[in-house]
Amino acid sequence: AEGEARIKIKDKNDIKILGHKDPPKGHPVKIGQIGEELEGSLVSLEGEVIEKRGNSFYIDDGSDEVRIYIKSSTNIGKLELKEGDRVKIQGILSEIKSGYRILPRYKSDIEKIGDEKLKSLGISGNSQMGGAQAQAKEPRGISRWQISQGNTRKDVIKYLSLTLGALTIILIGLFIKSKVSRP
Repeated sequence: AEGEARIKIKDKNDIKILGHKDPPKGHPVKIGQIGEELEGSLVSLEGEVIEKRGNSFYIDDGSDEVRIYIKSSTNIGKLELKEGDRVKIQGILSEIKSGYRILPRYKSDIEKIGDEKLKSLGISGNSQMGGAQAQAKEPRGISRWQISQGNTRKDVIKYLSLTLGALTIILIGLFIKSKVSRP
């Protein structure tokens, strides 16, 4: 598939079972660490669902974002995920023309570990999920959540774009002012 190495077989008799072991666990990674050296590996990562589109959804762990693609041949089916949900994903790292993607093998490779609604309901407790840390404080029986999380790449790009736009407007204004004030 798109330049990736694969093993072709004629039929199921070409495969010989040598033994049975527990399925392997994915290598835990941050999305920002994904690269050529991990391509084809079984990886495990956590992040927040930031976009859903057809058979794909995108997650961000604060270091970068990656596409999670659900192949129809896996029979995973429709997922009950929404933007803002925190998930733990295990799957094969694959590269296509548009970048890297994770290919879960089974429905059990996709685990919902957090929901934005739980935070707003005032549920007390401590939780740490993939770099985001939430802690509940309970003064006089009232629960409040304090959430701290690093800026995502999208946030940084947004702020840099706004800053660049503001500087451009200021420079244009100064240029016009210098032309008008000359005799």
